[in-house]
Amino acid sequence: MWREIGDREAGKLRPNSFSNRIKSNRIQTLQLSNRKDIVSPHRGSVNSLQVDLTEGRYLLSGASDASAAVFDIQRGTDYEGGGVIRKHKCLFMVDKQHEQGHKYAVSSAIWYPVDTDICDGFV
Repeated sequence: MWREIGDREAGKLRPNSFSNRIKSNRIQTLQLSNRKDIVSPHRGSVNSLQVDLTEGRYLLSGASDASAAVFDIQRGTDYEGGGVIRKHKCLFMVDKQHEQGHKYAVSSAIWYPVDTDICDGFV
């Protein structure tokens, strides 16, 4: 990565090339965490996941059973393996039984880009 930064500063690398190389390197080194366990409340398959862009703390999931859930991925709700593995249960879930819940599968779940209120306009 330092070589790419040096090349960019020297003008040897165009901004888009620099950005693409950094993204590619990050994707190649991406690994799943073996210290976090997200406990899914969904009865169907999960169709969409997004971490909030403001704090990077909350995970929003949408599923084929018409439910959506929010998880705090920084604070675990339970611990296993002598405290090594953090379990994350959902903070809240909205499903078909909720008066404002979805009737059909949630195919895409996204955060409103600038809103920091976790409960405002959830469904």
